[in-house]
Amino acid sequence: MSNPDMDHAELQDIVLSFDQEQGLYFKSLPWHSSYTILVDDEKKFRVALHIIPNYELFQRILMYTDSFYVIEPLWLRDRVKIALAEALKKYK
Repeated sequence: MSNPDMDHAELQDIVLSFDQEQGLYFKSLPWHSSYTILVDDEKKFRVALHIIPNYELFQRILMYTDSFYVIEPLWLRDRVKIALAEALKKYK
């Protein structure tokens, strides 16, 4: 699960887009104090987190992939796609 981009200890902006239900949950229990709400309407909830990407964040993202998706950075979005494809192979 190692990813060179997650191994660098530098702050990055992570942009996530949630469905409305998961957005309500996020607002009640934010993942990190650095979040900024970008969109909050009846259709979607979008936030930016200014954090150091790490394995814990990646695992949390994978836990909720049915109700949100990664917009940025593209390397993280691609890493989620790869992890989901690998998981799907196990069920074939």
